[in-house]
Amino acid sequence: MRKLFFAISTAAMIAACDGTIPTSPEEVARETARAVIKPIVASRLPGVPTDIAVDCVIDNASLTEVFQIASSAATGAAVESSSVVIDILTRPATIACISKGAASNLLNLGGTLGA
Repeated sequence: MRKLFFAISTAAMIAACDGTIPTSPEEVARETARAVIKPIVASRLPGVPTDIAVDCVIDNASLTEVFQIASSAATGAAVESSSVVIDILTRPATIACISKGAASNLLNLGGTLGA
């Protein structure tokens, strides 16, 4: 529990540096989890827009999973957080979210390719 508090406190301080101040422990945990998820997604899904995939993982994770991933920022439990993220990535809803987001991203680029 002490480690989770440290992770959330650290995330709050980092978020305050960029001008955004999370208003709830859930928001702090989500922001901390994003920092943990991003390199996992980048290494597991090369070529997929990382920010879209991270958003999809966060959106399809339970609050318990978000807190578990966020706490790994303080504990260094990379293997555990990786397995949780991979589990979330393999869910049909997460796959659909990433596919939809990537397709939208590609379509948005289409207008600038011919310019």
